Amino acid sequence: QNKFKYILVDEYQDTNFCQYNWLNMLAKKYNNICVVGDDDQSIYSWRGAEVGNILRFENDYKNSLTIKLEKNYRSTGNILEASNFLISNNKKRMGKNLWTDSGKGDKIDVINTDNSEEEAIAISDRIEILKKNKEQLSDIAILVRATFQTRFFEERFIKIGLPYKIIGGTKFYERSEIKDAIAYFRILVSDFDDLAFERIINIPRRGLGDQSLRKIEILAREKKISLLNSSRIIVQDDTLNSKAKINLSRFLNLLDVWRKKYKNLSASEISELVLEESGYTEYWQNDKSIESSGRLENLKELVNAISDFDNLKGFLEHIQLVMDNNYNNNLDSINLLTLHAAKGLEFKYVFLPGWEEEIFPNRRSLEEKFSEGLEEERRLAYVGITRAKKRAWILYANNRVIHGQWFYSMPSRFINELPEKNISKPFEKKENNSNFLDFDSINFKDNENDKITIMDNELIVKGSKVFHQKFGYGIVYDIDGENAEVKFDKTNIKKVKKEYLFVDK
Repeated sequence: QNKFKYILVDEYQDTNFCQYNWLNMLAKKYNNICVVGDDDQSIYSWRGAEVGNILRFENDYKNSLTIKLEKNYRSTGNILEASNFLISNNKKRMGKNLWTDSGKGDKIDVINTDNSEEEAIAISDRIEILKKNKEQLSDIAILVRATFQTRFFEERFIKIGLPYKIIGGTKFYERSEIKDAIAYFRILVSDFDDLAFERIINIPRRGLGDQSLRKIEILAREKKISLLNSSRIIVQDDTLNSKAKINLSRFLNLLDVWRKKYKNLSASEISELVLEESGYTEYWQNDKSIESSGRLENLKELVNAISDFDNLKGFLEHIQLVMDNNYNNNLDSINLLTLHAAKGLEFKYVFLPGWEEEIFPNRRSLEEKFSEGLEEERRLAYVGITRAKKRAWILYANNRVIHGQWFYSMPSRFINELPEKNISKPFEKKENNSNFLDFDSINFKDNENDKITIMDNELIVKGSKVFHQKFGYGIVYDIDGENAEVKFDKTNIKKVKKEYLFVDK
């Protein structure tokens, strides 16, 4: 307190609880503290950021002066008006109204496509038009909610020869978890892929230390055979200690089982089986890092990619072509990044794909943080739109492949919250948001007088009238294992988990 008479904090909306208390103690003597931040851009709660820090600043320092910097020098009028209107739906905010004197500019385009592939084509077609009009690819950005969404765009750009780069991340097929999975598939179809063997033999850990692996390599070199064939020989003698020998035998037996099943299963089925039985999926499920959920989503997207091929060999040949198409980073390239990575950046043209319920707002965020999660997702949408300097496109698809199955998608509630006057192709708005979960009005009850109650999954049958927290009321159209196809009153038929359905008494 004596040492620091004046304190300045930048990006105050991203401070955490510890930093908040620490700063308050440091500033207590002189009360000379200046913080700069934007509560509408607080999108890092998963890193510990607490938006409440900036919201309570005026209360913490009664004599403080708040200066709102509302003139915007980046975006056009239509982009700012749409962003202002969207973020005004958040209840926990200080409030501001961005404006510009640079004119209205183009309205925001809201584009509907049938599926992920059409979405990628729609965006690439518009990028090619921009390119023909002498626009730089480096002025164009595609902002996604989750990293797994980049795959369709990457494959599309490779196919038509548009250079791209991933900002703040790695290209889909160069991500470590994808490389691990592909190594498993390569060793499944070939006895002679030593690089694949070395990559996955101890991922997840199988108790094979450096000495054991060294012995396998020495034997392979002596006999001029592959590491896999060397392993088959070495488990038959006493070269390895008993634990290593047992663990290596288990892996080889698993591989033999997979190869027997390989001919009778589809490419996606065998790939999913390998990831499950090898323990690789569980390996990331047990990982407690922030990145683990994203890695699991990427693995699911990999299985989706494989479902387009008749067999694993065809997929692996395709991957080789993809990996051979490495563009020089010095080329003028499209920017592909997540909404989180885009904070602080700006681009002339911005594409915002995947604006559908469960993708954006993100399902996990809503389930874990409820209304606070929804408000942060809306701030993320605000950040995304305001990255655009000249023009923005928002896209949503009717269908998505999730876990290898087609699911009907519902447009994001954020599209419904955009003002029609700022959209070039008016979205068919709902009269209210009754399709979506209202966290402030939901009341979870369990006494016998309640109309809605959670029932045993087995009681959900064809014809049952059910209620879903997000989609509202509907009738069960079909049952598929743990999933139910439901025709909801306010939307199309959707496939949902039975555990998320309530039964109307």
